[in-house]
Amino acid sequence: MDGYRGLFDAHFRGMTALATLLGADDPENIAQEAFVRLHGRMHRLRDPEAARAYLRTTVVNLCRSRARHLTVVDKHREPVSRGTVPSAEDEVLAADTSATAAALQALSPRHREALVLRYWLDLSDADLAASMGVSAGTARTHLSRGLAALRAALTEAREAP
Repeated sequence: MDGYRGLFDAHFRGMTALATLLGADDPENIAQEAFVRLHGRMHRLRDPEAARAYLRTTVVNLCRSRARHLTVVDKHREPVSRGTVPSAEDEVLAADTSATAAALQALSPRHREALVLRYWLDLSDADLAASMGVSAGTARTHLSRGLAALRAALTEAREAP
C-alpha cells in the first residue's frame, strides 16, 4: 500500500493539472477517478513505470468521456431565463484565462490532447500515441495540426484590437 500512497503523493497534482489542461470541468475528480481505477489494477502491473502511463491514459480517456457527456447534457438543457446571474465562480474562471489558455481551449479535443501531452508532459511519440490510443503517425498529425491551429489563434488574438 505504501507504493500506491507514494505514487498518489507524487502524481496526483500532475494528473490534476493534466486534466485541467485537457479542459476538464472537474479536474480533481478526474484525477481521483484515475487513481481509483489504478488501485483496482495495481496487482496486475508488473512494472511500476506502467502505473504512470496507465494514469495518464486514464485521465485522457476520462476527459474525453466527460466532454462527450457534457455535450449531451448541453443539448438537452433548458434555456436559462434572462434573470439568471452568473455565479461568482463562473465570473472568476472567465476572467482568469490568458490568451494562450483560451486559444488552447478553443482547439479540438484531440489537438489539445496532443499538445498538452507532448509539451506539458514531454512525452515521446510512442508514449504520446499510447496515451491517445492512436498510431504514432496519427499522433504526430494531431500534434502538427494542433500547433498550426494554436499558432493561428494566437496570431489572430495579437492582431485583434
